[in-house]
Amino acid sequence: MKRSYSNEFKLECIMAALQSGKSSMDIAAEKAISENSLARWIRIYQANPESAYKIQIGSETEKTDRKYAVIAAENEVLKRALAIMAKQWT
Repeated sequence: MKRSYSNEFKLECIMAALQSGKSSMDIAAEKAISENSLARWIRIYQANPESAYKIQIGSETEKTDRKYAVIAAENEVLKRALAIMAKQWT
């Protein structure tokens, strides 16, 4: 069965192979991937580093912003509920 790896993982492996001074075989063993996969990822990255394995930072930021908006709205509702309850108890 063919495994699928995230772009973040691929870049992590590529950078480890290019910057650590370790052999590709050692990096592949550490990351539990095939040496051929790592070699292919490195070739693709070196051919076009600007666009190879781009990380979708924008989409993650948008997800985080949406979650924050929901939590902020929930917080406002809880503050109002607490204010109403405080008035009733006094």
